[in-house]
Amino acid sequence: MKIVYAALSLLILNLALMAQGGSMVIANDPTSNDEFGNAVDVQGQYMIVGAQRDRPSGSFSGSAYIFQWNGNAWTEMQKLGADNPGSYKRFGWSVAISGTYAAVGARGENTGGNNSGAAYIFQLNGNSWQQIDKVSEGSGAAEDDEFGQSIAMDGDVLVVGAWGDDGEQGAAYIYHRNGASWQLAERLDPAESGSGDFFGCSVAVSGNTVVVGAPGADVNGTGTGAVYVYERSGNTWTRTARFNGSNGGSGDAFGYSVALSGDRLIVGANAADFVAGDAGAAYLFTRSNGAWSESARFTDSNGLSGDEFGESVAIDGNLAMVGAHHNGVNGSDAGAAFLYQFDGNSWQPVSSVYPNAPMEGDRFGNAMVMRDGHAFVGAFRRDHSDKTDPGSIFFFQTPGVTAIDPLPGAVPTGFRLEPNFPNPFNPGTVIPFSLSRNEVVSLRIFNLLGQEMAVLIDGETMASGTYHISWDAQAFPAGVYFCQLNAGNQVATRRMLYVK
Repeated sequence: MKIVYAALSLLILNLALMAQGGSMVIANDPTSNDEFGNAVDVQGQYMIVGAQRDRPSGSFSGSAYIFQWNGNAWTEMQKLGADNPGSYKRFGWSVAISGTYAAVGARGENTGGNNSGAAYIFQLNGNSWQQIDKVSEGSGAAEDDEFGQSIAMDGDVLVVGAWGDDGEQGAAYIYHRNGASWQLAERLDPAESGSGDFFGCSVAVSGNTVVVGAPGADVNGTGTGAVYVYERSGNTWTRTARFNGSNGGSGDAFGYSVALSGDRLIVGANAADFVAGDAGAAYLFTRSNGAWSESARFTDSNGLSGDEFGESVAIDGNLAMVGAHHNGVNGSDAGAAFLYQFDGNSWQPVSSVYPNAPMEGDRFGNAMVMRDGHAFVGAFRRDHSDKTDPGSIFFFQTPGVTAIDPLPGAVPTGFRLEPNFPNPFNPGTVIPFSLSRNEVVSLRIFNLLGQEMAVLIDGETMASGTYHISWDAQAFPAGVYFCQLNAGNQVATRRMLYVK
């Protein structure tokens, strides 16, 4: 695949499906300086949001909020807190959710010394999220390790970064779920790491792959940064790759943010200087036959010094997004996000993304995630409710998937992919499928050449039931397509015809 160096232009805003707007989600109890939206993760009908400066039990004690989609809006379900509340824990600094489990990083936890850090794990029981476990570095915990700096979860795998470990060399920890408890499977700390690498600044997990960012690593210069890839075999994780971006320079901080979706990885380098000093960049990598190669590098051609494009990144199948929380198009530090789409041959810019009524100081783009046809972007210093910096999340519909709707009724007796309707279609269609048990599900669209054109569901854990997924093919050429559903070891395929 050829490398594409794409720069986003503001001239295409009117062509965008999601250029400006989005729906705002806020906490039910906003107060000034909460920084709600400093972290966010979504899976299925649940969203978790961090508010690391909330003050339920003292300054910077922190909170996290669980929201549930009710078919029309995200409604607050529960506010989470540490079972041992106290000031400066920063509970909610990082968050993750997968199925009926959620994890919250508290990098300021002081059990093993000031800022040694911890992560709290919750499980949904009925309509209540209950804490079931707490993990930390244990006897190896030390002051300023900041375990919980980053966190990611997928199925029975939890990854926690501790970027301050061993004199800011950093480390990451992988846990496997065993019943209701999470047990340490691997401690990751590369032999070539040195002080100031900040290994564990960012982490991501998708299936049997874990990625860890080390933005301070000295690869092609001081602080160019690197990412490390680990793959699972049984209960063992083995390092399979280490790389950084093309033409990187000293101080780029490649690996400051990472996001993983199957065989695609996006990496932020928020201090890269391609456009201007610390304007930032992001890189897209694709895995083929076990090897990773760079397929695109993104920058904002209108970026300015200090924008920090790449502060956050997200990927969902053929869509990728990059946040620039200091972007000043709508006022100093108002922030922006940038959407890209893979068209079957290369990655192309789609739009710049801003919230409704952007304001100076919003810091929109500080955190983000993309799931099931929607993007969720943090603006952790958004003013509202007559408060200063309480923060918010904005969510947008992205091109492609428009909805995934679980249908009421009895549990299906088997696995089935039904014919889409209408068929032929233009440009939207509905794809029905049924699961007789909880499964890890992927739903992909291929063209006649066997090229993957869209990923509608990417390795999501879904409950038994009947589902309708709506696909909008407006961005694709007319023709014959094949929809392939994978659920566990089961596979089904249907032919679809798109006419214009």
